[in-house]
Amino acid sequence: MKNKWLKRIGITVWILFTITMVLAYVGANEISQQYAKEGYPAPTIAGANLTQDPTLVADAKQLGIDYSPLNLTFTSKNISISDETVSGGAIGVFYPPNIIYIESGLSKYQELNIVAYEYMHYVWENLPTSTKQRISSELTLYRTQNSDYNADVSHYSGDTATIEDEQDSTACTRVEPYLLSDSFNAYCNAAIPNRSILF
Repeated sequence: MKNKWLKRIGITVWILFTITMVLAYVGANEISQQYAKEGYPAPTIAGANLTQDPTLVADAKQLGIDYSPLNLTFTSKNISISDETVSGGAIGVFYPPNIIYIESGLSKYQELNIVAYEYMHYVWENLPTSTKQRISSELTLYRTQNSDYNADVSHYSGDTATIEDEQDSTACTRVEPYLLSDSFNAYCNAAIPNRSILF
């Protein structure tokens, strides 16, 4: 009786494991096919081995950012769904949960700035909702007080969450720190310790 019970448990565990592996494979395959359709190299899946270009890792180290959980990859394709454009295509993009593509062939200054900018999207993605709300309130106030920043972020489109994310990246990587509050600079500097090299 006990052996039959153990055998049933073993079979059940094996079936559940098999179903889990099949679902994981199908999900990973769908993601890879979607990236291939868009013309991008298929990313590694979070939790798998990371793809980290040594040049981009060096950039991340220079900025002082935590690159350990990130896929950092160069692409020669004009990226079509971000905010920074060169010849009509974007030069950097962040895909949740941990993928950053940077167009190859940029100047070192552009490269560092785009790595920092896209990294802030990763930071934003992982912030608690209450922190996002506090930061968004501060940036909304800042937009009313600074016409240059307002002009920089007024072209962003999409839902409120997307616009707030873009405004956050812009403020931390494109706005001179002396124009921002001490608390906002502390937040940006915690994410990008060597942020001063961007200015």
